[in-house]
Amino acid sequence: MNGFRPFGEINENAEARGALTLATDAKGRLLLQLRDPFEHIFWPSHWSLFGGQVEDGEDIKEAAVREFREETGITIHADDLAPYACATSVSRNNALLYVFRLGHPIEPHQISLGEGAGFAFFEPNQVPALKQVPSVKPVIEHWLKEISA
Repeated sequence: MNGFRPFGEINENAEARGALTLATDAKGRLLLQLRDPFEHIFWPSHWSLFGGQVEDGEDIKEAAVREFREETGITIHADDLAPYACATSVSRNNALLYVFRLGHPIEPHQISLGEGAGFAFFEPNQVPALKQVPSVKPVIEHWLKEISA
């Protein structure tokens, strides 16, 4: 899948796509977004990676760059992103989520939250106790195993 590790059953003919970014700080803590608590959004008050829907005419890497900038205020470059994982969305039928790994650390003072109820950097041992978006949870669990190996 073009460098993306598949998680679960993947429908490569999905009608919708999402692009997410897995980022850490210099201490190796994982950056997560707390989703808004509103009932009209998927998985309110759950923790997830920053990202969103791929728009018409946009490739998934461009979407990841745009979404990260819109949601954190930080401009990253496409060259800084490496394909990491792909998972089927449990929120939207027939949608795939593409997760990129950011190649450099992000620091809390750089973030100007543009979307969501908040953000935090978590130590790896804190992450399993969080209420996470189900589609993203296996990807984060895999990342935790990788860094502990």
